[in-house]
Amino acid sequence: MRRGILQKILANKKTDTPYQQVQLNKKHDMTAENILFKIATTDQEFEDGRNLFQQYAESLDLDLGFQDFPNELKTIDKQYSKPTGALLLAYKNSIPV
Repeated sequence: MRRGILQKILANKKTDTPYQQVQLNKKHDMTAENILFKIATTDQEFEDGRNLFQQYAESLDLDLGFQDFPNELKTIDKQYSKPTGALLLAYKNSIPV
């Protein structure tokens, strides 16, 4: 299901809307959650992505300096924006995840 959602978002060429809201149901407790998938375009969205990248890096037992990770964080808005890139974010109840 995730792959289908991602394909729909990235293939959405009929509109300039950089997001698609998808409601997913958890099977184990049958409650609905609002998940918003969005391609980062604003300073705040890139900051959200930067924070998620940093959290991920801190969870690893590995220093990502060998791949110039600090520079990647500094230039995330340049590396992951049109026309050569994109940063797809997911927000669960308005919180980046």
